[in-house]
Amino acid sequence: MTVTIQTQATNPVDLKAREKKLTVIAQLPADDLDRLFQIAENPKALTALKSKWTMLKMMF
Repeated sequence: MTVTIQTQATNPVDLKAREKKLTVIAQLPADDLDRLFQIAENPKALTALKSKWTMLKMMF
């Protein structure tokens, strides 16, 4: 199946970067995709992700 998603980009380079990121995310297993959705949908979770990002990156 194919899905078309509209996104906003400031220029062609930004659009290509968004396309690549969304393509990688789309290939994740359903459970992982659901977890990312829950974070993206929750303002408190997004704030926590932003504030803890350095620590998370260092873990992997």
